[in-house]
Amino acid sequence: MKQHNRTRRGAVVVASMLLSLAAQASNMSFYGTLVELAPCTVNNGENMKIEFDDIKVGDVNGVNYNKIFSVPLRCDANTKIVLKHLGTATSFNSAAVQTNIADFGIQLSELHSQEGKATPITVGKSVLLFDGQEVPKSIVLGAIPVKKNGAKLKTGNFTGVSTLQLEYP
Repeated sequence: MKQHNRTRRGAVVVASMLLSLAAQASNMSFYGTLVELAPCTVNNGENMKIEFDDIKVGDVNGVNYNKIFSVPLRCDANTKIVLKHLGTATSFNSAAVQTNIADFGIQLSELHSQEGKATPITVGKSVLLFDGQEVPKSIVLGAIPVKKNGAKLKTGNFTGVSTLQLEYP
């Protein structure tokens, strides 16, 4: 009989040790962001790629190879829209994002609000595109290769990344 009680006591000690180990589990954290549904869908929710094909290094002058493109919008109603151009700006042009090639960037300009006149969009700055008086249907932008004055560009494939953030104040 005594041996039977000892086995039971041992089982109770082991079970309480297992419970004690379970109590030492890591804490759990929860995080996220509460957002309001945006009043516009931009480019059907897809990323955009602007392809320049071949660019002659000697022809990069901030004018040649300008690519004008439209970013389609689907908006619920008259919407006020502020555009912010995000990315890593070049050291020589605050409206150009740096590419993987030294001293070479892509400048982004806005053509909508200035009636077709290209206005460079400084990286990190906000620009009012629509004041809420009309239903926005698209944003017209220009992307143009630029280089640092006096730079001798290396040849090769280039890439650059920019994010267009729409804000609805």
